[in-house]
Amino acid sequence: MAAPRITPQNDKHRVSPPASARPSAPRRRALAHAHKKKLGWPIWVMFSTFAFALLLLVLHLCNAGSYYREEASAQHWLLKAEREFGAKDFASAMDSCKLAALRAEDDATRQSVQALHRRIEEQLVRQHDQASLDLALRSMQAIEDFQAKHMAVTPSRPAVRELTRIAQNWLQRHGEVARRYPDTAPLASQVQALCSVYGPQARLDRPDDAADVLFSVERRLSVAHPLYREVLGSIDGYVAAHPNDSHNEDLRARRAGIVDAARADFDRHEAEARRLLAARRIAEAHKEVQAMRDAIVVNAWEPLATAVENEILRAEK
Repeated sequence: MAAPRITPQNDKHRVSPPASARPSAPRRRALAHAHKKKLGWPIWVMFSTFAFALLLLVLHLCNAGSYYREEASAQHWLLKAEREFGAKDFASAMDSCKLAALRAEDDATRQSVQALHRRIEEQLVRQHDQASLDLALRSMQAIEDFQAKHMAVTPSRPAVRELTRIAQNWLQRHGEVARRYPDTAPLASQVQALCSVYGPQARLDRPDDAADVLFSVERRLSVAHPLYREVLGSIDGYVAAHPNDSHNEDLRARRAGIVDAARADFDRHEAEARRLLAARRIAEAHKEVQAMRDAIVVNAWEPLATAVENEILRAEK
């Protein structure tokens, strides 16, 4: 005989669990959230894996790793060093060259790196020497100007002696650095040739005579800012050392003319200083006072220069 079907209506024998045995509402919600989280985790893992694979595919299609592959290449750094060398950025070129050397894998590349390294080193050394080379070039221009002015036809003995001195001084100061570089080495050879040609005539082992002193005096007076005190010292020194020289009168006469020229220069700068002071151009007025002082060859002129300077200082306040 079949068992009777139990329905909610006739389920008289079912006993509901006590309320204390059932989970509370917050507990039920927590259990439901945990269940959903357990079901969602595999989906999230699958989605992340798919997204990462897609990203790798996109990067590959875009060749995104090429930059890093280039950085690992010696050729990349060698070309970069060449560009920096061409731009005269020698410090950066040296850094790039060192990176290329670390990555070089064959003899040909290593030789190219070494050759560039030598070129960069040469330029770095030249940068250090450039100030001396520039001075050597300016001094060489002075030698050429002297030759054009004093050696064009038949040079005088004082001119020969002066040129020889200038050439010897150039070799002592600039010869070594000039010989280091192909473009300046010919200058050293040129100056050495002057010494070889004129040295025997110059006879620098002999002391200067009055003509030599006068020649030197005129050269030092012909510059933009005449060296008055220096040339008067040369004349006075020679006369004191050769009191019986028959040319001393010529030297004394020239000395008097130099003092007159210095006084004229002094007065001109004083007038200019006062004009600038009246115009309230104080900085320029100070420069004119300095020019006054450069022209002082007689101690009695000093107070006048000081007086003008004090006027300028009062105007500054």
